[in-house]
Amino acid sequence: KGRRIRASPCRRPRTPSQGGGRERSMSMLCSSDTFCLGFEEPPRPWVVDNVERRTVTTETGLKLAVFAWTTKKPKKALVVLFHGIDVNTRFDFLRLRTMDFQKDDDVDGLKYERSLAAAFNDAGFDCVGADMQSYGRSDGRTGHRAYFEDFDHIVDDSFAVASYAIEAYGSGVPVFFLGVSFGGLVAASVAAECGGGGAPQQQENDDDLPPRTETRDEQTPEERDLGRDGRRRDDAPHVQAQRRALVASRLSGLLLLAPALSLEKLKKKPTNSLLLPIVSVLATYAPTLALGEKPEGRYPQILAAMKQDSTLPFESPHRTGCYHGNFRVRVGKATLDATDRLRDCTLKKSNGSLLFLQSLPTLIVHSDHDTMTDPDGSLEFADSVNASFLKTQEIPGCDQMWHCLTQEPGCEALFDRLTQWILRQDVVATFDEQG
Repeated sequence: KGRRIRASPCRRPRTPSQGGGRERSMSMLCSSDTFCLGFEEPPRPWVVDNVERRTVTTETGLKLAVFAWTTKKPKKALVVLFHGIDVNTRFDFLRLRTMDFQKDDDVDGLKYERSLAAAFNDAGFDCVGADMQSYGRSDGRTGHRAYFEDFDHIVDDSFAVASYAIEAYGSGVPVFFLGVSFGGLVAASVAAECGGGGAPQQQENDDDLPPRTETRDEQTPEERDLGRDGRRRDDAPHVQAQRRALVASRLSGLLLLAPALSLEKLKKKPTNSLLLPIVSVLATYAPTLALGEKPEGRYPQILAAMKQDSTLPFESPHRTGCYHGNFRVRVGKATLDATDRLRDCTLKKSNGSLLFLQSLPTLIVHSDHDTMTDPDGSLEFADSVNASFLKTQEIPGCDQMWHCLTQEPGCEALFDRLTQWILRQDVVATFDEQG
């Protein structure tokens, strides 16, 4: 009586039965598009990232958060990063502070040191990545996090981000894409589109475009291809074509880590196997339902870090913007359709996309223990596009890796392999000699 209790979306009240101690119950956590009780904000910065922050505006008016880690050494390459599903650029390419995965230690945020971004910067590579629409700190088309209506929207956004990265950070240096999990599917699909050619079809009716989720007072130079209301102008397809031509002319290689090129194992999860026959109906009439089942994985500390991040208020500077709910129905269907489309592309002989992929140096890394994405699908794709395929079990210290290859034990040895692969490419070696 008489004591003030602070109401906060990230603080859980104590009860007498808890003996005054702080309980961290996973059952209190909820999806990242709602506020809930859960973890308190960490006493020190959740993210320490040494990053340059920028914004890229897409053709539909969404603002995407862009993060750039630049090298202090002579620049040898630019690596454009594509994060995985339900996470974001900083979560995938920085490093968890908790390093001892043998103990159930409390999660303690992210750091730049010993991360993939740090390893690449040390090798002379700039790293640039954006949070995809509705993920991380980027805008979304609806009020839901971790939701997009069409995989083509992700591809279009990726061309906008990649062209910005090339213009801002890639002057005169070779450019590589690196994608993790879902980001691997995105990176491969963007590369396939580079070989497909042709500008996107113009919308016949602008009223068919989804409404924007926020308003802005004035138009920025980045929005020159948009009308004042954020909708496409008549010349937007030409801007898209210019961006695609730029990316196609500069892309020098692909690195795909546990890419979502096949989801056969995920389809066999009990809930997912029941949903598959009706997924098209659900995607039409209840697209935002979060029903898709995920595997637990080998390292609960990574999942705990995602959950802790997602329970912080969205406006908190400590939060990177993770989502830990189930897959949304429309997102699941769009991803399955994208994997099928990419597979069909590799099966059709002598098409432009396949020829472009076959001409592009590509390294695919996957673990035999992966139950999220299918390593057999990666091997099949590698055979189709003449890519190099590497199992994590072939790298000393990486034999227990599962799926989150940029965070799990052994990742530093993997970073070294990726760095050496980039440096061995003729385009980088030639540039280094001329430099």
